[in-house]
Amino acid sequence: MGLFGSKAKKTVKKAAKTKKKAAKKQARSDKKAAKKQKKASKKAAKQEKRDALADIRNSDLSGKDKKQAKKAAKKTAKKKVQSAKKTAKKKVQAANETKKDKVQAANATKKKQLDRAVDPSFGSAEKFAPGIWAKTVELAKRHGLTKSAAMKPGAALEKLVARVQAKTLEAALVEAGLFKFFRAQSISGNFAKNPFKHPARLAFATKDGALTGTLGRTWIHPVPYDRDEVRFCFQKTGGAGKAGVTLLKITPRGKAVELWTFGVAPGQDDTGRTWARSFKGVRGCLIAAVVDGKSATRKIEYELKIERPAQGKVVKPKRSPKRRVEGFADLHAHHMSHLGFAGALIAPGPMEPLPKDCGGKHAKFGGSHDKVGTKRDHDWPVSHDSCHQVMHWTHLREAMNAEVTGGRHGLRLMISPSVNNMFVSHLIKHKDRDIPLNDMDAIRLQLKAHHAFAERFDWYEIALDPWHARRIIAAGKLAVILSVECSHLMPKSHGEWRDQLDELWDLGVRAMQITHENDTRFAGAALQHGRIFGVKHLLKKPAWNQMDPDMREAYEDSMAHISKIEKQAKVSLDRYNPVGVTPEGFQLLTAMAERGMILEIDHISRAGRKQLFDWVRSRKTPAAARWYPLNFTHSRVDELMPSKDWFREQYGEQPKYTIRPPVGWDGKFSTLEYMATIEEIKWLIPTGGVFGVRTGPNAQEEYTASGVDNRCHTSSRSLAQMLAQLRDLGVAVSLGTDIDGFTTLTGARFERPKGEQRQRKQELVATGVPKQRPDNLKRDKPVERNGELSEFNFLGFAHHGFAPDLIQDIENLGLDVRAMRASAESTLRMWERCHDPGRKKLSKAEYTAHMVTDVAKAVK
Repeated sequence: MGLFGSKAKKTVKKAAKTKKKAAKKQARSDKKAAKKQKKASKKAAKQEKRDALADIRNSDLSGKDKKQAKKAAKKTAKKKVQSAKKTAKKKVQAANETKKDKVQAANATKKKQLDRAVDPSFGSAEKFAPGIWAKTVELAKRHGLTKSAAMKPGAALEKLVARVQAKTLEAALVEAGLFKFFRAQSISGNFAKNPFKHPARLAFATKDGALTGTLGRTWIHPVPYDRDEVRFCFQKTGGAGKAGVTLLKITPRGKAVELWTFGVAPGQDDTGRTWARSFKGVRGCLIAAVVDGKSATRKIEYELKIERPAQGKVVKPKRSPKRRVEGFADLHAHHMSHLGFAGALIAPGPMEPLPKDCGGKHAKFGGSHDKVGTKRDHDWPVSHDSCHQVMHWTHLREAMNAEVTGGRHGLRLMISPSVNNMFVSHLIKHKDRDIPLNDMDAIRLQLKAHHAFAERFDWYEIALDPWHARRIIAAGKLAVILSVECSHLMPKSHGEWRDQLDELWDLGVRAMQITHENDTRFAGAALQHGRIFGVKHLLKKPAWNQMDPDMREAYEDSMAHISKIEKQAKVSLDRYNPVGVTPEGFQLLTAMAERGMILEIDHISRAGRKQLFDWVRSRKTPAAARWYPLNFTHSRVDELMPSKDWFREQYGEQPKYTIRPPVGWDGKFSTLEYMATIEEIKWLIPTGGVFGVRTGPNAQEEYTASGVDNRCHTSSRSLAQMLAQLRDLGVAVSLGTDIDGFTTLTGARFERPKGEQRQRKQELVATGVPKQRPDNLKRDKPVERNGELSEFNFLGFAHHGFAPDLIQDIENLGLDVRAMRASAESTLRMWERCHDPGRKKLSKAEYTAHMVTDVAKAVK
C-alpha cells in the first residue's frame, strides 16, 4: 500500500473521528443545559414578579404608594430577567466556544497524529526518506559544505540544505549524487520483485502510472526543491477505478506535511479531468505524491508531474542592432566533460588548479592514460592526449587573447555540448564518484556546471539568443551556447519529452543533436567504427531485472536496430544505418525550430540526414522549420578520408596508430557514416548552415587544389586539404574541435631542435604514421608569438589556448583564413536565420554574400 494506506493511519483516523464525535456530543449537552438554565431563570424571575405584586396588592399602602411600589417591583423584575438572559447568553456562548475549541483541538490532534503516522519508509523496507537526508549530509561533507559526518533531521540539516542550494556547482553535485543514489535503490532486488515497495521518481516531466485494485504508489522527487513555489498536476487518463491522491512535502526537520488531498471518482466521470494547484513554502523540502487505489478490482490510469514557476517559458528575443563580430568560433567543444563518463575520463576540472602530476587515477579505459603519462609540462599537454583537461580557464583566456595575432581574431563564440555515453559510463563505473551513469542526469549536472563557471568568471557568459551573444561579445566576454550530445536523449523512462525539452531550455540549452553514438527514440545514429558504438562494448551485461531503466530502454532500442543493420549487411557492402529520423524526431525538430535552437546533424545516420534535408525544403513542413539551417558542427569531408589502398600506395603499409578496424565496409579507413559527404555539405548552402571542422589528427588524402604539400599527416598540412575543399565548395567554415570529447587533436609539424629541451613522450609529429617528413623550422614558416617560436610548433594543438596558433599555422601554409577568423560572425548570422520566420531558400550567390565573401572582405 502507499504512504497513506497504512493500518497506522486508518487507526489514527478512526480514533480522531471518535474523539471528534465525543467532543461534538459534549458541546451539544453543554449548550442544552445552558438553554434549560436560561428558561428556568426567566421563569423564576416572572414568579418573583408575581409574588411581589401580590404582596403589594394585599398591603395597606395608599393608592399612590401602591402604584409606586408596583412600578419599582416591575423594574426590579425586569432587571432580574435581563440579568438572567445575559447570564444564559454567556453560558451558551461559552458552550459554543468550548465546542469550537474542542473540535479544533480534535482536528489538531488528528493532524499531529497523522503526521506521526506517515510511514518514513515510503512503503519500502529501506526507509527511503531518512536515507535521502543521510545521503545529503554525506555528499555535503564530501564537497566541503559541512564537517559533520552524521546529521539527523532538524534545524542544523535545514540550514545545511539552504547553504548547499546557495552554491550552484555544489548544489548540482549533491543533486547528481542524490539522483544516482535513488537510481541505485530503484534497481535493487526488492524493487524488481515488487515495484510498489519502492517510490518512483516524481519529475518535472509528465510520468504515467496505473493501479489495479487497492494497490498504492508513492512518487518522490529525491532532491531538496530549490524554489519557494511548486505546481502539482494530476490527470486521470483512463480506467474505471477510483483513487485518493495526496501531495506532501518532507521537511529537513523530518516532518511530512500534507499539502493537498483529493479523491478521483470511479467510472468514466473523472476521465480526462486534471487537478492542478500551486503551493508555496516548499524550498528545501522533498516533494512526494501518493496515489492509492480505492476500488476492489478496477484499474485507474493516470499522469502526474511537478512544475517549476514559468517552466519552459519562451521569451521573445530582445533584438538589437547588428554589430559585426571580429573573432572565431568553436562549434563543438566539451567544456564540462570531466563530469561525464562517470567522472572517470577527463581530469582535472576546468575551474580546479592544474596539478603538476594528475596521479593517474583516471582514464584507464582503453589505456589512453598510459600512453600519455601523468606529469604536466613533461608528458602532457600534447596533441595525442584525450584524457587530461585541455579547456582549463587559463586555456580559454589564452584563446581569447590570441597573442599570435596581437590580440585580434581571438575566440569569441563557443558551442559547448554537455556529453555522456551511458554504455561507456557503465563500463568504467568502478572508478565512479557520485557522477550519474545515465545520460540525462549527467547532462543536467554539466549544464549547471556551465552556469557555475559563468558565476565564477565574469568574462564567460551563457548566450540565450544570437542578439544576446552579440551583446556579450561586445562587452569583451566569451559567448557560450549550451548544447546536448548523449547516447539516450530524453528517454521515455524520464517522462514526456516535451517537458524534458522545457527543462533543458530553462537550463539554457539552445542547440542539440537528436542522436549521438546510439539510436534514440528520435533518429538512427551514424555508424562509427563499423558498429553501433557501445552496445557491443558491454563486456558484462547485468541481470535484466537489475539493469538501470534507462540502460534497459537504450539496450532494447539499439539491439533492435542492430538486427536491421546486420540483416542489410548480408546484401550490401555499404552497411550504413537504415534507421532515419522517426516521427517523434520530426516533432522534436519542429519544437526546436519554433524556439530558434541550433540543429546539429553530424551524428544522424545518412538516411536520416537525407530525410531531414527533404523535410526542411518541403512545402508540407511546418513553417517554423522550412529551410531551417542544417549544420555540421564537428565533421570532416568523407571523400578525403584515406582508404587502406591509399596508405599502401603511399607507404607500402597501413598506419600503426589506429585503434579502429583497419578496413571499413566501404573500403575506407575512416569512421565511415559519421563523415559528411560532399553532397551533404552542399545542403548547408540553401539552408544557410555552417561547417565546423573537426581538428582530429586524421591523415587526409591530398586535395591538389589546396596548393599545400600533404607531406606531414595528422598535422595542419592534413587539415589544410579539407579546408581548401570546403573553401572551393563555398561553405562557411569554423573550428569544431570536439576538444575534451574522447578525441585527440591536430599534431605538430615540426621537431624540437635537439638538445633544446627534454623531449616529451611521443612528442614527434604524426605519431605512428610511417615515413613522415617533419617540416624545417628555417624554411617552412613556423608560428611565432611576439617574435618567439610558439610551443604549438612542437606540441601541436595540445590545448584550447593554441586554437589561434592553429589558424595562424594554416595561414602560414598559404590558405586564406579570413573566413575562419570571422566564423563567430557567420555562426551568429546562421543563428539569426533560425529565428527568421520568413526564411527562404538561399542561392549560392546569396549564401556566399551572407555567410562567406561579405564576412571575409570585412576582416582585414
